[in-house]
Amino acid sequence: MYGCLLLLFGYLAWMYHSKAAAFLAIAGVFLYLLMKILLLIQEKRVDVRLSTDQPVFTKNEGIPVDIAVRNQGILPVCRAVIKEKHMKKQHFTEIDRGKSMTQTVKVWPKRCGYLVIERVKMRLEGFAGIAKTTRYVPQKFQVLVLPEYSIHPVVYEKPLFTFDDNGITEDESGAETPGEILGVREYRAGDSAKRIHWKATLRAGDYMVRDYMRLKAPKTAVIIDLKAADTGLSNLRERIGEDMLSAVFSIIHSLEAAGCPFWLIWYDADRLNLFRRQIASEKDLIGLYPLLVDLMLYGSGPDAADLYRRDYSMDQVKTLLSIDHHLKYRMDRYEEEFNPKTVIYCH
Repeated sequence: MYGCLLLLFGYLAWMYHSKAAAFLAIAGVFLYLLMKILLLIQEKRVDVRLSTDQPVFTKNEGIPVDIAVRNQGILPVCRAVIKEKHMKKQHFTEIDRGKSMTQTVKVWPKRCGYLVIERVKMRLEGFAGIAKTTRYVPQKFQVLVLPEYSIHPVVYEKPLFTFDDNGITEDESGAETPGEILGVREYRAGDSAKRIHWKATLRAGDYMVRDYMRLKAPKTAVIIDLKAADTGLSNLRERIGEDMLSAVFSIIHSLEAAGCPFWLIWYDADRLNLFRRQIASEKDLIGLYPLLVDLMLYGSGPDAADLYRRDYSMDQVKTLLSIDHHLKYRMDRYEEEFNPKTVIYCH
């Protein structure tokens, strides 16, 4: 708009030899140059900071990022526009000299993994948009982005067994005590990773009592098995990794929400060893988020389930859940010579 007015005044001065139009055109050019110089000085004195309080986010919720703009320039009022490739434009107006303004924006990443926030562009606009100047803010930070997982509620039916000092006994009263009994959950054959259905079984050997499990080591083991996930196609690996994350987080968050402590088991390809970590609370799980993302998106290794059966004693585990990149599920049961009552092997 301002440039159009300058062109109009210049045209009038040239066509009609108007001194007034020539004066306005020349004054407009000087005003533009003056404003441009002021903005170039101003941009060095406008500080932009991006920050986030939490290290982990889900992809479908968006990442809240705080943008703080502080005006330490010579102009009493400036207009700043902040832009980053994952966020919409954010406008800051009327920031007095020596004052600051903060806004919280949402960043919507397209994929999971580590999202690097960088190349944040700031544009300053002069009075009435007369002049503009743009520079990149020299800062960089990264956040961990997870897929949106759904916490499946534990399905309780009328419990047939309760726990007391004598162990697990049959409950003849039929009273419902869902806070004490945790049924074994299993997949329906052919279900996709995002449509996991749990069901409670009513067989004596398939029940685990919450209080009983807390007295000793966890009776459930979740094994992450990426033996066949090694492929040279990076896009395919990322898609497989996101599906794996969705499935695994649904499972382990469901167990954690049910108050069921469990072992989380994985193979570390760098250290060539099998590792397991007991998960009894959400804090235990949060610390493993970065490791799980790296494992799902970039890792592979031998059959972790076979290694676990070989290297660890199975007498403390009642349920073994092994999941690999195919995300097709089937239910297998150990014979009587094996100590675990139930094996859920997903392959």
